[in-house]
Amino acid sequence: MRESLNAKLNTNVENPWFVFGVSYPGALSAWFRLKFPHLTCGSFASSAVVLAVYNFTEFDQQVRRRIP
Repeated sequence: MRESLNAKLNTNVENPWFVFGVSYPGALSAWFRLKFPHLTCGSFASSAVVLAVYNFTEFDQQVRRRIP
């Protein structure tokens, strides 16, 4: 994959990529680092979602109490 990106960007860099993101993209950058460690030298995941909860009804109840 790195070879195809280097060819596409017309570069001959052999260094791995460093990925970063904030919030949900931060979670994606951390996942990318875990999934493709041979392509990345590190990851910066600022304010990343650590535990995504599907159907988070407690959030809806909190918002309902705040809205008059």
